Amino acid sequence: MKLFHISDLHIGKILHEVNLLEEQKIVLAQVLALVDLHMPDGSLIAGDIYDKAVPSAEAVKVFDTFLSELADRGLSVFLISGNHDSSERIHFASRILQKENIFIKGIFDGKLEPVEAYSETDMMMGVRFLQQYAIREKKPLVICVGLGTASGSRTGALPFADLLNTLARQVNTVVVTCTGNEANNRTHTSGLAVSDTEPSEIEITVGADERGFVMEIWAESLDILSVAITSPSGERISRIPARIDTGGVYNFLLERSQVAVNYRVVESASGYEVIFMRFINPAQGIWKIHVYSLTNIVGRYNAWLPLKQFLSGDTYFLNSNPSTTLTEPGAAERVISVGAYNHITDASYVASGRGYTATGLVKPDFVAPGVDVYGVRAGGGYTTRTGTSVAAAHAAGAAALLLTWGVTDGNLPYMGTNEVKSVLIRGAKRENNTVYPNNIYGYGKMDVIEAFYKLRTG
Repeated sequence: MKLFHISDLHIGKILHEVNLLEEQKIVLAQVLALVDLHMPDGSLIAGDIYDKAVPSAEAVKVFDTFLSELADRGLSVFLISGNHDSSERIHFASRILQKENIFIKGIFDGKLEPVEAYSETDMMMGVRFLQQYAIREKKPLVICVGLGTASGSRTGALPFADLLNTLARQVNTVVVTCTGNEANNRTHTSGLAVSDTEPSEIEITVGADERGFVMEIWAESLDILSVAITSPSGERISRIPARIDTGGVYNFLLERSQVAVNYRVVESASGYEVIFMRFINPAQGIWKIHVYSLTNIVGRYNAWLPLKQFLSGDTYFLNSNPSTTLTEPGAAERVISVGAYNHITDASYVASGRGYTATGLVKPDFVAPGVDVYGVRAGGGYTTRTGTSVAAAHAAGAAALLLTWGVTDGNLPYMGTNEVKSVLIRGAKRENNTVYPNNIYGYGKMDVIEAFYKLRTG
């Protein structure tokens, strides 16, 4: 998650009898330009919005315009008053604005509402705690990651995935991840761009209730890609030149929509190009993204929309592809990536994130029960759960059993992710009429008993 933090705007300030409002308009326009370039998820505005408790009408108009521009870009805005502001005036209409993702706290009522929100760094710190705890207690460790993100190249190059890969190399530590539940949500497409004159085409159906969304286009090679955009009414933005870390916002007058485009010609983790696109108040209908190749290198690419739960309308790729729909960090090479299947019917789970990775690595490694699984509910009682996070928990339990047998009981004192992965793959159930590995089942369906039998016999 990326946040912009600004404070002490003091809109309407008069310094030595000079009204700074025009200069402040310029600064706020620069902030909006940086928002368009870096495309954060939200903005924090921490106090002293105005220079005095009763600001001028002109100052209120300037801030109203700025706040509206932020909201139009699909950002969540979090705002508090400062000592120069009137808390009551800032707090006005806060409950209504909350429906537009503008969260205002002009008055502190002494109550703190708990909100569960986790960033990538939070998860990295959690993993570090587990690692240090295991070392202190001299115990083997199984880390189960039941979360995933639709952001990234699906090569395991995100910082959290890289950390998990590092941990998976350590002895007596096993890392298990899920592959997400995006296979049937039509949030992935791929194509081949081979020309700077005849583009490949991505078509996106945007629903009536969609307020905004982001899309990432990742090159699969060292090719350089660029894009043009056509709106549902046929209004076209010509090909936007691809330059290092450049971007801009493009207006579609008939639809009153905007699209922010940001090129990262060399993404720091993967080395490949990524094109970030943010659709702001997109009109309903079919949007077309024209993808051009600027080199002689094969221009294969992948494009992903956000996880389905983060899309507010019926928005999807028309020419979608269910392959490579696994989420990060499930694409990390050394971790055990687990998909789900229906253990009741023995059929596949249609939503289970599929491989292979964008680099062709076999994922998932295998599948485990993940449909209507009966188990203990947080807070007491029992319930059923569905999803690849449930399947990952099954695999983590199997890994714990193997570590207990091997490390704790002394049968195999030094085991790690690779050893556990190999044992579980060898024991996996494989159908006679199915080719393995494949991008749905990986190397088969997890079978813990058979894995132990394989240890005994071979």
